[in-house]
Amino acid sequence: MKRIILAAVLAAMPAAAETPEEIAAILSQGNPRVAGLIAANQTLKQAWAEDFWADALLRGPKLAGTPWRTHDFRRPQPPVVTPVMAECAGSPAPSDAVMLFDGQSAAAFTGEKLALWQVADGALTATARENNRIATRAAFGDMRLHLEFRTPAPPRGVWQYRGNSGVFLMERYEVQILDSYRNPTYPDGQMGALYGQVPPRVNASLPPGRWQCLEIDFRAPRFAKGRLTAPARVTIRHNGIVVQRNAAFRGPTAFAELKPYVPHAATLPFTLQDHGDGTSIVSFRNIWAVPR
Repeated sequence: MKRIILAAVLAAMPAAAETPEEIAAILSQGNPRVAGLIAANQTLKQAWAEDFWADALLRGPKLAGTPWRTHDFRRPQPPVVTPVMAECAGSPAPSDAVMLFDGQSAAAFTGEKLALWQVADGALTATARENNRIATRAAFGDMRLHLEFRTPAPPRGVWQYRGNSGVFLMERYEVQILDSYRNPTYPDGQMGALYGQVPPRVNASLPPGRWQCLEIDFRAPRFAKGRLTAPARVTIRHNGIVVQRNAAFRGPTAFAELKPYVPHAATLPFTLQDHGDGTSIVSFRNIWAVPR
């Protein structure tokens, strides 16, 4: 099967394409160059659908109550809207907020790879050298979380390999961060998605290189006697526009997988992701949270 697939891919590629060995390596890694070709070439898309990513993009777990599967690129893209703000001007932390990053120090975070993150010019930046996450030292349950982020300009890469990061609430419920400006990808992986589960209502992304605002009102899941009684929910504003309204997580988020809820502590740290792919040098500033 793999040889047939590779032949189809070779047939779809221009004469100046990589060697068969290079193409095979690309397919095995999900390289963004192939992702870009998918968007431009239906034959290659069909060939790709036979390869390993098909489980994620065409035959992933069914999302109950919808006609879609996780990461289904046949799903409609969120409508594009234009934010009123040309760039996030910043939002002062209220008096009851826990300041997590004020532009000076990453001391509020911890992680084995924290040294790979750079603090400079008032920003905390994921250097995209190695996939990792940093966690807040403080633990949170219900909260209002504010942060501002910026993706590289000019943009690097395509699809999921372009300004990719994420906020993992309670270390397991991801709100996707992505450069979604003129960058189609599977809708439940777009900016503001509940990753792999719920696409944003709209695409409110600003062009790369501009600071963008992200506000997350989070309600932690409830458990009683070892059972889920209420799912985790979020209302998300991206650049002042509601992109999720009281949306429920189906469980912990993961690539191409639907995980069940497992009881956990009422408060936990949240983490920020460094996607580590070389295209996702994402910067953060003005990070604060108000516990509810």
